[in-house]
Amino acid sequence: MTFPIVLLLALTIVAMVLFAVEIISADVVALGLLLALTLTGLLPPERAFAGFGSDAVIVIPGLLILTGALLRTGVMELAGRYCFLDFVRASVRRSHCCSTSLPSQSCRVSGRCGK
Repeated sequence: MTFPIVLLLALTIVAMVLFAVEIISADVVALGLLLALTLTGLLPPERAFAGFGSDAVIVIPGLLILTGALLRTGVMELAGRYCFLDFVRASVRRSHCCSTSLPSQSCRVSGRCGK
């Protein structure tokens, strides 16, 4: 194996370990890897930053930032509670409908009984 291959393999292993252990945040590890690949000459500078012109590369971090903000403000928790309570209410209606010995006609028509 040549030196560039060994260097690339070593950088990849270090990055994978840092991603798995999460001592350093994933975005810092990714940018550090990009910087290390560029400084070692394994990746030309014009190719290193070419991906930032893509819409997907901008949208995905934006979604991550938005998700983090929703988690910190508690909106995700409220939405989760609402969805859970709606699910429980629907389950209770279904179980009540199906627990009777002769399901009502409205249960059969609506399909809530599963019969």
